[in-house]
Amino acid sequence: GGALVTGGLGVMEGIPNAALRHPAAWANRDLATTAPTETVKSTAGAGGIASVGTGSLIVGDGAGSTFGGVLSASVGGKVTKSGGGVWTLTGSSTGFNGEFVMNNGTLGVGNSNNFGNAANTSKVTINGGILSNTANTGRTIPAPIPVGLNGDFTVDDSQFNSSTPGQILFNGPGTIN
Repeated sequence: GGALVTGGLGVMEGIPNAALRHPAAWANRDLATTAPTETVKSTAGAGGIASVGTGSLIVGDGAGSTFGGVLSASVGGKVTKSGGGVWTLTGSSTGFNGEFVMNNGTLGVGNSNNFGNAANTSKVTINGGILSNTANTGRTIPAPIPVGLNGDFTVDDSQFNSSTPGQILFNGPGTIN
């Protein structure tokens, strides 16, 4: 339990390979207090909130993990997926108003609201990697969430073992750079 607050008790500066894990839930991890940039190896847990506010959370995720909690960010906040591993998001992050950046590795899209909902100001930037639907039903990323495609990437169903692949549909505006 407890809270991880950057700039205070629980500071993780200079520990780029830390793994934030809790076997039952992510109990209110708060990176929002001082608008920092924090880099962690992975995030995992069945619930809770990982809040970045206007800060930045970089998930290296070399070994892969599943986070079933909620990602929360204010306008200007950012969550970045880097590293070659698999990171699966299954929580409904309807309060996400920041930017989600995919640099490499595999991102398992386990909920249509992983990147916010239609009422949010969030955006998705894909610089590379693999987006993978985790179900045999489609995932519809709500409008007006924009997606920027800035590099080579793949969309597949590698995170769901089925003969019936599910699509990932972005309804918002797209920019190809």
